[in-house]
Amino acid sequence: MIKVCDIVILNSPFRVFQVLNKNMYDICNNTGSCLRVYESEIFRLTLTKLDMKIRVDAVKKVANELIAANGITTTLEIKDKLIKDFPIYYWEQDYISATMMDLQNKGKFQYTDTVTNNVSHRVYFANKPGFTKAHVDTSSSTGISNPIKDEILKTSTKSKKISRDKALGLIQNSKGHFFTAVFVKSGWSCDKRTINCQYMKNQDKASAGCVMVKESGRLKTGVNPIRQINIGTLQSLSIGGQNYKVS
Repeated sequence: MIKVCDIVILNSPFRVFQVLNKNMYDICNNTGSCLRVYESEIFRLTLTKLDMKIRVDAVKKVANELIAANGITTTLEIKDKLIKDFPIYYWEQDYISATMMDLQNKGKFQYTDTVTNNVSHRVYFANKPGFTKAHVDTSSSTGISNPIKDEILKTSTKSKKISRDKALGLIQNSKGHFFTAVFVKSGWSCDKRTINCQYMKNQDKASAGCVMVKESGRLKTGVNPIRQINIGTLQSLSIGGQNYKVS
């Protein structure tokens, strides 16, 4: 039986976001294209152990290709190339981030957290003996910098466990600095959202509600940057040079 959050095949992988009845579904693919389909038009995708290995190998291959070409890469760049090079699979940012962290733990890559124009990014690069994982400020008058050669500022990369109330307090007291949050969009248990953003002042302090933020990627695009973070479904928080798991 097909249900919400299942991945199905049409001419490329789609995720089910709404079951209208037992024969009709709303589905969306990696690029945001959405369709309403009948059950007879799709079939459920079940990943085998071989598929799982192929997916990990694909992430590693693409990351290596991007690093060979540019010296560094990000999970967003990896995702964009995976969608083009391996369209048979449904690629999610959280899966790619988790896979890259696992590969980094196995010594395949290294990473550093960088800040460019007050926006935080995680960049991966080839394994270099003796390099210390760190937070690197790459802000400059031109906005262009090499994070590997810039000054390294040590910070903790191990996640601490905190409550949702504590996480809310950290967000509210972030003093205009950007932070990254991972949360589940209300109503969709499988729809994780990762957002780099800035807390908006003058909000009511509700411990279990939503907070308004400005998404960094939209600030210079002319698109409305205001978004909401659901504190009740917040899963992790990277703020002030520290990573937190929220429960």
